[in-house]
Parts: sequence; structure tokens; C-alpha cells
Amino acid sequence: MRIWILAGVVLVAFMVAIVSCFAPGGDTRRDVVRLAVINAEINYLSSFSIDDPFATVIAGAIAEYEAASGNRVNVIWSGSETTEEAHARLAGGLRVDIWDGDLEQQLRHNAEFMLDLTPFYGRSNALFGGRSMNSIINPFLLDFARQMSYRFAPEGSSGALLAVPFAPFNVAFVYNEAYFTQTGIGVRPRTWSEFLLVSERLKLRGFMPLSSQMEPHIAYGYYLARMMGTDWVEELMENPSMWSDPAVFRMATLFEQLASRGYLSIHEQRANPGPHANINDRVAMWLMRTSDIREIVAKNPPGATFGAFNFPRGEGERGRFDDLPAGQIAAMHGSHAFFIANDTRYADYAFELIATIFSPNFDQQLSSETLTVPFAADMPWPVEIRGTERSFNEIGGWIPYGGGALANSDTKKRANAEFRRILQHRGPAREFVNTMIQDRE
Repeated sequence: MRIWILAGVVLVAFMVAIVSCFAPGGDTRRDVVRLAVINAEINYLSSFSIDDPFATVIAGAIAEYEAASGNRVNVIWSGSETTEEAHARLAGGLRVDIWDGDLEQQLRHNAEFMLDLTPFYGRSNALFGGRSMNSIINPFLLDFARQMSYRFAPEGSSGALLAVPFAPFNVAFVYNEAYFTQTGIGVRPRTWSEFLLVSERLKLRGFMPLSSQMEPHIAYGYYLARMMGTDWVEELMENPSMWSDPAVFRMATLFEQLASRGYLSIHEQRANPGPHANINDRVAMWLMRTSDIREIVAKNPPGATFGAFNFPRGEGERGRFDDLPAGQIAAMHGSHAFFIANDTRYADYAFELIATIFSPNFDQQLSSETLTVPFAADMPWPVEIRGTERSFNEIGGWIPYGGGALANSDTKKRANAEFRRILQHRGPAREFVNTMIQDRE
């Protein structure tokens, strides 16, 4: 009897060894059995809250994946950017197989924990009709993921592709297309002077040209980054004496001009910035991330559509991106993304989950429910945001979110409070500059 028991144990061990050769986490270059090999538990840290439209669609994709694979996905819906939490968990040895977050910030701080996904991108997948992710993804998304991976990948990881990006955003002037049509505005402004002319025409026709409810560091950070460069803005946030530079006063004066001419909705004096205007305010433009358009759509009648134009070129801009192809500009843009931990045992399962989320049915749901750019290149954009596509097509150079203004949180906090006074026509440009200079003492 003992001999038979021993033989059975040996046979089971042999079978386990054979199966382990095909289990996830092994050689990612070979084809592996992805579904129902083991009842894996995948730990997923999400930056979305449970009631977020993104979470609703992703949860549906997870349910479909679990039913098809026999695996289980344990989700932590954190409801906030996961950069620090992911780092703490990964560095502390807590198992995270997959997580999501802002692509730039995650790569800046957590690239050392990320798996190179290049081999996975090239695999054919039944979820994409036998095509690979490489062949279906929006080229804008893929190029951005490659660019950011190259910029922030750990030393010795050149050529790695560390993220699966989705929901790209462009920080731009979003506008109500119907208001522009009613005003007879057919050409989108490309320079600051043209922007002022558009604002005047909107005002004369009874529209409020621009919402003052914008993130202040987006306004001053963007203008200064285009005028002086991102490195210069980062130094400004660290070096208080630089606030006396004429470029700062010039930038502040131009925004003061918007307020003094009545182009900014100064009646929207709220503590927290954002596109809060109601439809009765007849606000025509917002400086914002295009991925947040659904907040505006919700406050407009059904059928309202929105376009976007990139930040106008300022007079005196240094032309740091003059080497870009004709028609291309540098813009403040980014995206969300999924990442897989480089120490996971379930790399194949994790990527299959990501592929499920971006399979046609869920890609369409995700885009329509959140009013963001679809993952697949051939997926139609939601009608509400189709007018923003041209602004993405013009992007040829990258400016980080904030244009360098995120380099020092204390300086940003002070500058935001003072710059908001300009946007609400409660303080002149000179006062803003003087306050920032005095704060260094």
C-alpha cells in the first residue's frame, strides 16, 4: 500500500512540474495556456473609486474575465492617484500584480517595479479578432507610452514598454461648438492675439468667453512653459528670486487683461476650481483636461458637442519646439495607464485581464460612459468629443502636466492662491508678482 501511495505522490509531483512549465510568470516569449490552468488570485490596485464610471465598466470586464478564466481578481478601489500607495506596497513586499494610475507620475516613481510588456503587445489575441494589441491600439497612445517608457525606464531597460495607456488627455481650451457656430467663429485661434479676438466676439454676442474655474498652475505653468521652457518653470518653483523675471509679469498681465476685459466668468468664485458653470452662464470656453469633458456635458442640454484647440502661441515664445514638423505643436498632455509588476507570478493572466478591458465591447463602453478617447484606433469617438480630435492630431512635442509648476508643492500652493485673485479680477498682475517675491524672505 505504501508503495502505491508513494508512486501516486511521485506522479502528482511530475504532473505539477509539467503544468508549471506553462504557468504564468514563466518565459513570456513562449505561448502559454492562459485560461483555467490554476485558480489564480490577481491583486489589482485601482486609482478609481467604486462609483466612478471608469470603475463601473472595468468591473464589468473583470466579471467577464473571471467567468472565462476561472481566476479571481481582488480589487482595491482606492479612489485617488495610486503613485505613493503602489510604491509602498511594491517596495514593502505586498503583492500587487496589476495597478493603474497616471502614466507619467507612475513611471517617474515606480518604473523599477514594472514589467516590460513588449512581448505581450505583439501576441495575437482572440479578444481582438486574432490581431495583436500593437495592431489595434490608437497610435497616439502607443507612441506616448513608448516615449514615457524611454524617458523614465530604469537604467539598462532601453526599449522597454512598461505601460498599457488609455484615456489620454490634452490640456486645451475646450469650447462649446454651438456657441462658436452662433458667433460665426470658424477658425480656431493659434496665437494669443487671435485668442483675444475670439473672446471679444463671444462677449459681443452675449456669451461668457472663458470660465475662471481652471487650475491656476495650469494657466501660468502652461504659458511660461511655452514661453520659457519646462526646465525654466521648474527652476522658478525652486528659486524665489526668479519671480522678478519680466516673463512672469508679462504672463500675469495677459491673464489680468482677460479679467479686466470681462472675458473671465468672475462670478464663479468657488473655493475649488473646475468646470462648474451652469448652462445659463453661457460660458463658451474652459481651459481644462479634455478627459474631464463629461463634467461639462452633464450641465448642458442633450446633444451639446465640444471641440478643443491647443494653447495659443504667445508673443515672445522662445520657439523651443521649432524643429517639429509643420502643423505640429508642443502640448501639455498625458494619459492613464495599466502596469504589471515585474515580480508577479501571473503576468499572462494580468495582461489577459487588461486585454479584456480593452476588447471592443468594453472599449466602446469605457469611451462612451466616460467621454474619453477610445483605446482602439478604429473605434469611433463619442459624438460629444469628436471636435477635440484635431487638437490631439496636432501634438508633436510633450509638455508635462503643470508645465513644471509641480516641482515644488509649497510654491505651487502660494502661487495658485495669488493667481486665482487675478482670474477672479480681485488682484492685479503687479500684486501677484510682488507677493511671490516677498514670500521668499
